Amino acid sequence: MFYLTLKTLRPHLESVKKSTSIKSAVTEGENIALTSGLNNNNEMSIEKINAPENRLSTAKIIYLLLIISTLFGFTGIIALIMAYVIKDDSTHWLQTHYRFQIRTYWIGLLYVAIGVVFLNTLFAYVMFIFTFVWIIVRCSKGLKQLEAKQPVKNMESWFFT
Repeated sequence: MFYLTLKTLRPHLESVKKSTSIKSAVTEGENIALTSGLNNNNEMSIEKINAPENRLSTAKIIYLLLIISTLFGFTGIIALIMAYVIKDDSTHWLQTHYRFQIRTYWIGLLYVAIGVVFLNTLFAYVMFIFTFVWIIVRCSKGLKQLEAKQPVKNMESWFFT
């Protein structure tokens, strides 16, 4: 059995005789499975795999790991690795969440590094408090949009969103 994303398969679907079952199985951004060979009607059979709910719960876990990373930094690294590994195999709107989570990690790390550079000043403590609040607010907004099954708005923002 071959596993392909819809982006890879779309050009080839035009040449396949389409049946009602194939049309209902193929929707935007879902992963599908092609079984090798044709059925009795000389049609290629297609099955849905990897329901979005699976990826949805993974995105929630990553947001929670990022929030926990404000207290225990190593969970942020786990969240970063998970987001990098999963982002390419997800639907477009979930990919925006994974990119947002990756950006949250790296920008947060930059803010902490700026605080470390000015460690003996009041600015450093203000920077650490800002970063703590920034990560919590940013992840909370991301979780809210994730629950509504919407893509992240203003993903490129360096502030809250």
